[in-house]
Amino acid sequence: MSTGVAAVSTVNNGGGGVQQQQHHQQQAINAFIQRNRNKNAFLGLYSQQREIQREVKEIQSQISILTSTVTKGMGKMQTSLNRLSRMPAQMLRGSVSNFAFGITTNANNNPNSNVENVAVIGTNNNSQASNDDEQTNMALDPVYNSSLSKTPKTLFVLWQEWEVGITGRKPARIFTRAERGRTKFIYYRRKVFWDTVAGLVRAGYTAHAAIDRIYEAYGPEKTVTQILNQMLKDRRNGGHPQLRV
Repeated sequence: MSTGVAAVSTVNNGGGGVQQQQHHQQQAINAFIQRNRNKNAFLGLYSQQREIQREVKEIQSQISILTSTVTKGMGKMQTSLNRLSRMPAQMLRGSVSNFAFGITTNANNNPNSNVENVAVIGTNNNSQASNDDEQTNMALDPVYNSSLSKTPKTLFVLWQEWEVGITGRKPARIFTRAERGRTKFIYYRRKVFWDTVAGLVRAGYTAHAAIDRIYEAYGPEKTVTQILNQMLKDRRNGGHPQLRV
């Protein structure tokens, strides 16, 4: 009887060991999944941080340029004010009067100059209103400049040029054949980057993450021109190993 009880106890203990082992395996799997989630979240945050750092540098550069422009403008304004302050009062009044009534003076000195034109404009109100309407309609229609920027500072700006256009320019992705031909050399050089980002996006990356991957492959300290030159060389061998999808 005691022998049977011992056998049953051994079986029960063996079953408990299997359950314990399965529980440990499940915990290990859950821990592995959690680590992958944390890693993906960390990579996403790191990508956003890198983008913010580049945007901050770009803003600092723009602020520096704006400060320089404002300083030059203030200097020119101060020079003009100093020059006006040294002018005699009578000469200054004469200059203002000639500027304000220049049309009348010209008309009096030359009766055949602009008097008839002024009369025609004054009486032809309907024609003027029609011209104003045409100009208003032209202003409402978007007019794109189908050219490419000269020196984009970052790859993010270069991708924006492809997707939506920059500084009022037409997006490069909808250039016509004639427009591509007008910027053939620059378009060809940049197309290798645009194609690479598009391929990574199709593979599941976001555009920003794809650009970060390109920076990591070629070096974040490299300029846009240096990266494009290297990408053109790598394309002959099937592209950079880290960027193949």
